[in-house]
This record gives sequence, structure tokens and C-alpha cells, in this order.
Amino acid sequence: MISHGEESWKRARVGIPEGENGCQKIKTDDIRIDANRVRMMREKTGLSK
Repeated sequence: MISHGEESWKRARVGIPEGENGCQKIKTDDIRIDANRVRMMREKTGLSK
């Protein structure tokens, strides 16, 4: 699940004023970047299983 804290979500919101809805699709490559970041954090903290 994508949350508002993920960089991919933030990138998709560029140019959309706060409080307004947007319909910009989140790019798959941006989701991959977030997934890699999460994977690295889990490995670093020993949570990867």
C-alpha cells in the first residue's frame, strides 16, 4: 500500500495544491525506488525475512 509519506506519492503530487484531489498516476519506476528503499531499511534493521 502506498502512503502519503512515500516518495512516489509525493512525486505524483508535484504541482497539485495541498488539499486538492489529484488523478496523476504513480509511476512504476518511482514505486520500485520506494520498494528498494524499504528493502534496504529492512535489511539494515534485520527485519528482512
